[in-house]
Amino acid sequence: MPASTTTPSGSCGATTCASPPRASPATTPTATGPPSTSSPADGTTQADWDASAGALARALGWSPECGASGSRPACSLAPAIQFIGYDGYPGHGSPRTCGTGCPAHIHISWVSPCYGTGSPISPCASVLTFRVASTPDET
Repeated sequence: MPASTTTPSGSCGATTCASPPRASPATTPTATGPPSTSSPADGTTQADWDASAGALARALGWSPECGASGSRPACSLAPAIQFIGYDGYPGHGSPRTCGTGCPAHIHISWVSPCYGTGSPISPCASVLTFRVASTPDET
């Protein structure tokens, strides 16, 4: 799954930005044999994106039909989500929609009182969140 970070408000709002890791190749031992070498390209296929960032976007209310907007009313977003920039939104998305000038990434912005500020500001005092069940039996 792509790495995920939360950026301070003002730089891109109260936003979670995810993109593939950009680390240099690393050597790691395997449980049954010699070390294997991983590269930045690991986990960046379209199938990987569909199963990770794409699945997250869909679970939070994004759909291809609302991709150009990324926000309500076009998208039926979860109450705590303000915006999802993914496939269909200019300059955002999976390897399917982003090329050389647009590295594949997803933006997820939480509802907050300082969403959409045009200049740097102090971090928001609060953001709207939602509970996620840790087991299928929790509601």
